[in-house]
Amino acid sequence: ERSQATQLYRLFNELWGVCIVVGDPGTGKDLFGNYLSYKIKRYFPWKRILRDEKPRRLFGEYAGLFNDQVLRADLLRMKEVSKGVGVLQLDEVMDKAADDWVTKSGQVLLKNSLLYLTEYWRYCYNREPHNPMNKTMGAIHKVKRHLDCLILGTVQLPSELDKKTCLPWVDWLVTCTRSATNKTGFA
Repeated sequence: ERSQATQLYRLFNELWGVCIVVGDPGTGKDLFGNYLSYKIKRYFPWKRILRDEKPRRLFGEYAGLFNDQVLRADLLRMKEVSKGVGVLQLDEVMDKAADDWVTKSGQVLLKNSLLYLTEYWRYCYNREPHNPMNKTMGAIHKVKRHLDCLILGTVQLPSELDKKTCLPWVDWLVTCTRSATNKTGFA
C-alpha cells in the first residue's frame, strides 16, 4: 500500500492539478474515477473528497457535494453583483465575482481536496462560455495549485470542454477504451 500511495503521489504531482478522463459510454470512466478517489481517500486521509453526486454506500464517507445546487447561493450572490452593470462590463464583473468566490468562501471548501466531477462538461461546457458555473470553474482552474486541489473530471470528448476556461489548465488526459476481445464468451 505504501508503494501504491507513493506512486499516486508522484504521478499526480503531489495530488493537485486537473485530470480529465475521456472515453465512449461504458468504457470505465466512472469506474476509474471512483477507484482513484477511493484510493486517495484511503491513502491520504487528510484530503477531502468532494463529488458532484452521492456515491454508493460501499464508497464510505466523503466531505460533501459540489454541484449546481450546493453552489446556487454563491452564484446568486455573483448575479447580484452583476445587476446594474452594462452589457460591456458584465464579463469583467462576473470574472471578478468568480475570482472572489474562489479566493474567499470557495477556498475553504476546496482547500486540500479531491474534486471528482462526473460529466465534467456540465461545469466547463464550450457552448456556454458565460455560464456562471463555467466562469467559477475557470477561476478554480487558475488557482488549483494554491488550493492544493486535484480535479478529476469525466467526459466523452475533450472538445466539449471550454477552450479558454478549462483546456489550457488540464495537466493529465486519461483515455478509457473497450477491451478488443471477450475471451469468456459472455456478453
